[in-house]
Amino acid sequence: MVSLEEEHERSMIYANLEDVSDRNAASRHSVEEFNVPAAAPGMKMNRLVVVSFGLLCNLQAALNISLRLTLFGNLSTENDTAKLPD
Repeated sequence: MVSLEEEHERSMIYANLEDVSDRNAASRHSVEEFNVPAAAPGMKMNRLVVVSFGLLCNLQAALNISLRLTLFGNLSTENDTAKLPD
């Protein structure tokens, strides 16, 4: 059984939740109210080009590092084996 005090606490919780939801609904604004202009048609293409170029630069840097490590890794092991006495 639910006591009178518990019932009162539950009703207060629900009342507080309703107040919060009313405040949230009142604070929401539509996009039209902010008067934000839409992006220009060419802007999306420019963004795509810039992002693609950035990805290609990162790929090139990773390839340069891996090839350099591979090249100098092979040279150092060849020099070490050449210095060993027979």
